[in-house]
Amino acid sequence: MEFQSGDRYTISGSLATAEAKTMALDSATHRIYIPAMSSDGLQILVGAPGSP
Repeated sequence: MEFQSGDRYTISGSLATAEAKTMALDSATHRIYIPAMSSDGLQILVGAPGSP
């Protein structure tokens, strides 16, 4: 999301997840970290500005 003004935001992209309910934001790098379980165990998905 991109902040415009007041309570107004616009969506700039999306990140596919498997029903993630928890995430963390690094405000310095603007990366989002999302824990996800898979058949291989715990994975951490990372969304960063400019990510495909």
